[in-house]
Amino acid sequence: MQRHAIAGQTIQQFERIHGDLGAWRPSDPHGVCETAETWLHRELPGEMAIVSFGSLPVRIRTGQGAAPFGILFAMAIDEEGAKDVLGLWGRDGRACDDWRDPMRDLRARGLTSIRIVQGDFDQAFASAARDHYPDAIVQDCISALLTRTLLLAPPRQRSSLHASLRAILHAPDAASAAAGLAAFARGRQGQRYPDVVALWRSRWPGIATLFELPPALRPFLESFDAGSSLKAKFARRASQLPTHFREPSAAILAVGAELQNVVRGGWRVAPHLWAGPRRQLARQA
Repeated sequence: MQRHAIAGQTIQQFERIHGDLGAWRPSDPHGVCETAETWLHRELPGEMAIVSFGSLPVRIRTGQGAAPFGILFAMAIDEEGAKDVLGLWGRDGRACDDWRDPMRDLRARGLTSIRIVQGDFDQAFASAARDHYPDAIVQDCISALLTRTLLLAPPRQRSSLHASLRAILHAPDAASAAAGLAAFARGRQGQRYPDVVALWRSRWPGIATLFELPPALRPFLESFDAGSSLKAKFARRASQLPTHFREPSAAILAVGAELQNVVRGGWRVAPHLWAGPRRQLARQA
């Protein structure tokens, strides 16, 4: 895990050290002058309602071409529905499955309580989340899981497959959902798509926690995908970013400066989507 300090450098100074940033220029010129150290390691609130972890893939130039570089992120939603990016961390390679350092960093900066931790669920992610936030519900990213699942089927079959999987998710409790998955595995679709069955069984611990949540929270958690939300918000500016960065610090600067501007602009969950979850979270407070 690397920390990238870009202390008070202007674009020109930064380019002399790290290379051309291409067409990218910050929306807010003052954002470039803020140090990555300040933004990435700022003090955080003590509690967040939902924190979702994910990865933004970029590529770093090397002598042999370009190598994948994953920028890990933590995106939060507070009780009022305001979204925030809590930090960015750089790591070589696409296999960004070590979440202990980011979670340790969040705790050190003051975030000691999270109600729901969301991410691409696997044993390493779940273990890191439970070690650092033992009271949190660790939830798979259902929307991302469904997207990945549907890619395992031909386009013409995806609508019916989606309906079958949604029926499992809309079961009244975890036991009924597990029975629904077993019935799906025995049925025509399960026999036709064994990879779907294997994927859902491997991710079941993270799916089952959905049924620990109050009904008012489930629809939001089913549809919320922090990675897609972040990429969609970032897409217009990201189109101007270089295809490959010369150094990891250049990638962190470009992505970090733009995300700061996104957050400053008043990034929130749509009120009609957050009204139910907000009431439920207030009751549990």
